[in-house]
Amino acid sequence: MTDQHTDWLQEQPAAAAILAAYAEREALLPKRPARSAATSVAATEAVVTAGEAEPAAGQDNSADEAENADAWVPRIAAVEGLEAAQLSQLHGGLIARGYLKYELFGRQIGMRYRLTPEGRRAADSSTGQATTAEAAA
Repeated sequence: MTDQHTDWLQEQPAAAAILAAYAEREALLPKRPARSAATSVAATEAVVTAGEAEPAAGQDNSADEAENADAWVPRIAAVEGLEAAQLSQLHGGLIARGYLKYELFGRQIGMRYRLTPEGRRAADSSTGQATTAEAAA
């Protein structure tokens, strides 16, 4: 992350508030057991070896999509003191600077968001600074 990105985040306290909101929502997500890459590859090979075809393009995979979407957070639609246009602009800035990533899960589920590792560090940092400032007051 460049100093420009860090400077932008410090100049945009509302962006830091959005990161904190995503961090809070991610903390509420159900914990999923980690799957190793070897397990995923072995499972895929077993399916192919057993002669089962992979899902055809355009085939409805709603159940798989829903399961994967559970690890992502719906878009933060409101932050106190921000208008919708500001919120949209800040989302774009967070994505462009590598603090937030998004995924489209089809028509039923829609867009979902997740903090990047850098976004997590920034959220933890801004939350820690706010807590320290509140304690000093």
